[in-house]
Amino acid sequence: TQSDTRFWPRYFSQRCRNHQFSILKQHIANLDNCFDAQFVAGDMNDNFNVINAIFNTLKNNKESITTFPKSNKQLDYIMANDANLVMRHSVKECRANETSDHHMLICEIDIPS
Repeated sequence: TQSDTRFWPRYFSQRCRNHQFSILKQHIANLDNCFDAQFVAGDMNDNFNVINAIFNTLKNNKESITTFPKSNKQLDYIMANDANLVMRHSVKECRANETSDHHMLICEIDIPS
């Protein structure tokens, strides 16, 4: 999703993200009966409370995990639509000279039998 940058006002980035989120939510709703479990993963460029409020029907980690150390926020997420899944989120820290300025978000998933 659109990140906050110095090239335009922050409200524009937020408005753009909200539009992207509404498209994503509609896509998820359209697929709801097609698959047993659906996952949404990626850099959402918004904080934990905002993402949980927007995607309140998806299962997410219970507490914020720092995935973007520059601002000490969680911007990256792995969410699922199946409430029966057991999801354990963790982070592998990446140094600034490695491939990303974000930490790697890992999610172990147990599928109930």
